[in-house]
Amino acid sequence: MAISLRYWASYTEGRVKLQRRSENSVSSDHVLKFVFDEENQYITGVVQASMRNVAYKVTIELDDDTVKRSTCECVMRDYYCHHVAAVLLFGYKNVSKTDIRCSWLKRPKSQPKKIETIDEMYPSPNPTYSALSRPFDDTDHEALYQMLGNLGRFTALHWILSPEVPVEKPLVPLVEDLLLSDSFLHAEDQDNWLRTQLKVTEDIINTTAEKTKGQRNNAVWAIVRKLRITASNFGQVLKAARRKRMSKSLLKRLLFAYNLERCPAISWGITNERAAIDSYILLGASVEETGVWLHEAGAIGASPDGIVTHQPHCSGHTGILHFQTEAAKYQEAELIEVKCPYSAKDMKIKDAVETVPGFFLETADGYLHLKEDSDYYHQIQGQLYITKKKCCDLIVWTPTDLAIIRMVKDINWSANIEKLIDFYFEKFIPEVNKK
Repeated sequence: MAISLRYWASYTEGRVKLQRRSENSVSSDHVLKFVFDEENQYITGVVQASMRNVAYKVTIELDDDTVKRSTCECVMRDYYCHHVAAVLLFGYKNVSKTDIRCSWLKRPKSQPKKIETIDEMYPSPNPTYSALSRPFDDTDHEALYQMLGNLGRFTALHWILSPEVPVEKPLVPLVEDLLLSDSFLHAEDQDNWLRTQLKVTEDIINTTAEKTKGQRNNAVWAIVRKLRITASNFGQVLKAARRKRMSKSLLKRLLFAYNLERCPAISWGITNERAAIDSYILLGASVEETGVWLHEAGAIGASPDGIVTHQPHCSGHTGILHFQTEAAKYQEAELIEVKCPYSAKDMKIKDAVETVPGFFLETADGYLHLKEDSDYYHQIQGQLYITKKKCCDLIVWTPTDLAIIRMVKDINWSANIEKLIDFYFEKFIPEVNKK
């Protein structure tokens, strides 16, 4: 049985950009593996991502002339995904009529090795041994799951133990869906149409922040952020707005085409973020998780590291609390943002200020200050304006030191909100539509 073009056509119907991207993937030889089980009407494949050395596994279950069910490892795995479309199109172009299971990969010349179980490969010297004097129960399962989660970074076993949580479709409009819609493609004024469709109400903003708690561990968080400009990129976007042009590197960054989690500095920050927050909590503070907060325009957003519900007590800890401005001395923190500088991982923070080139902090009036030309400054100001909060504690953590820089809203920064929104619609979206 050949794979009909109708499967691809029904999956991509009305989604011109999805069709184009899947065609590009096939023509660029991005479908790395393809296996079709005719008897069970089941396809598995592997598709190369736009970034190097990353590939996504795809599974597809067929039914009559439609796709019954599909999965992909990318962030759009629960919605329409061009990796799935690429596998369907590849199947149509490469699978001929046959009564046998179809596989795209070449078979090895040598005979496959006998499959062995783990017990056969590594026989236990003491088969009756047990680490516990009782059966492993749900309490042990939960304790192990929590312990792995507290490591602050991805582990395979933590993912395996995680419960299957149904992913709810976000309340906010998904930018990619809007750009692929017939209404956008046929709109007389696409810019105005998109601006109108992306607007969100205060209720939706609050609900989205709640539904996206867990951030990088929550699939909805990744989906909502996709094709929106978020606070960690505000500094670079504002520089580009002043230059009135979009660089290729910034575009890739905004499209999440760089897998930054493999960078040692980013990995260090992710791994130690929980330790930094715990150090803040030890000072008497209470912190709640939060998700992504959107601006009313729906084009930009921010994901603070937490909402402060009880203030830290730093009076008995000399040298920990610093104030960005005089006004910060009279405000209570409402947000936290955590930084674990890799360049200072073996140093005291004040030593890093004095010796590390380009360090993001400086000393003024006896306090540590965040440099106002730092991307972190724009990130925190963006968080304050988008969440409509007044004050943020910047937590700077190293294994041997802790500093808290209290920052308030900078009224002179407010004009940047409109600059970011204009850049989004006038520079970023036109570049996305070229892809």
